[in-house]
Amino acid sequence: MNTDALTIWKHFHWLFFTNTQALVVCFGCLKNALRNQNENDIRTDLKSATILLKSSGASMKMAGSFSRQEYEETVRPSMQAPEISEDDFSGLMSWDHAVLVQLWRELSPLLRDLPEALHKEHQDVLEAYHFLAGSHRAVCERFGGDEGGSLRSKKNIAINILDQFEKNRTRLISPPLPSGCPINHG
Repeated sequence: MNTDALTIWKHFHWLFFTNTQALVVCFGCLKNALRNQNENDIRTDLKSATILLKSSGASMKMAGSFSRQEYEETVRPSMQAPEISEDDFSGLMSWDHAVLVQLWRELSPLLRDLPEALHKEHQDVLEAYHFLAGSHRAVCERFGGDEGGSLRSKKNIAINILDQFEKNRTRLISPPLPSGCPINHG
């Protein structure tokens, strides 16, 4: 398959964004199921979230399936002026990302009361999130994120920022259980 790097980058990011939007719906349903204490719906939503997080991680891996040179010469410039008007372009600025993080904040206290019978499914969500975060980190590192900043934050090492995001978001979706024992954070 001879597809240029920019096409690969865009197409797999579109899939990533689609999965993000599906996660918004899924976590909204999970929030309702947790509030209603409907164990079957909670289980279904946790399993769906696991699939969507893994799909997002796979999309991210595929988005970076070309050389660093192609990234530097073609992809990165497409995300900077004059191609776009923002000088700190980032997926963090998207509405769906903001809604997703807000849902995670709302889920955090509800997950503290997760029935023990669902701890395995919750652990699967955490593992899938770590796969996604690790995939994002790997792509970032492949394209120099271990050496310098991102488009949004040029002064900080990009993978360090991603590591902090992962730590913070893991804390949101993995609150301590009533017994005081946190779920394994990976």
